Amino acid sequence: MRSLILVGLLAIGLTTPVLATEIHCDGQPGNLNRYLALFDVLFVQRDGSRAGEFYAAEFLSHNADAGGSETTIGRPERLERMFASSRAASPDRKIRNDVIICKDDMVSTRMTVWGTQTGTMMGSAPTGRKFKFTAMDMFRFKDGMIVERWGNSDSLILIRQLGLDVDLSLQPLAD
Repeated sequence: MRSLILVGLLAIGLTTPVLATEIHCDGQPGNLNRYLALFDVLFVQRDGSRAGEFYAAEFLSHNADAGGSETTIGRPERLERMFASSRAASPDRKIRNDVIICKDDMVSTRMTVWGTQTGTMMGSAPTGRKFKFTAMDMFRFKDGMIVERWGNSDSLILIRQLGLDVDLSLQPLAD
């Protein structure tokens, strides 16, 4: 399977190292290759203007980082703003896939993220401090596009490492 992945990477022209420490893929190599392309464009290059190449015009977003487990309708335009904000907050930020698991229409990942906060992050002024945290994402693909996403990251460790003054009170959850 690893040789199939390498062939797929070469076919889509990726030059950035995006292979994970471990890849476990049972079927649907097209979805894995789509994720690897997305990882390079959105997570490594942080080119949010291309989010529409990977995400459906509307997709279900279950993002625990957004204040709970609420499900919202996501749109590629919102992702463009998010990646621009990420670049501004930490231009030197790096990200690595630690594990990628794919089965049927799903691709799941665990990543490690590190960098330096040199711009505004979570509404807080630059600290100049370094950070390192982990995150997990799960993507559901349909016809090569992401139609559903679940995500969370260790935001608490990030806040502690940067010494940010962030309101950590729990938001009320819907019934």
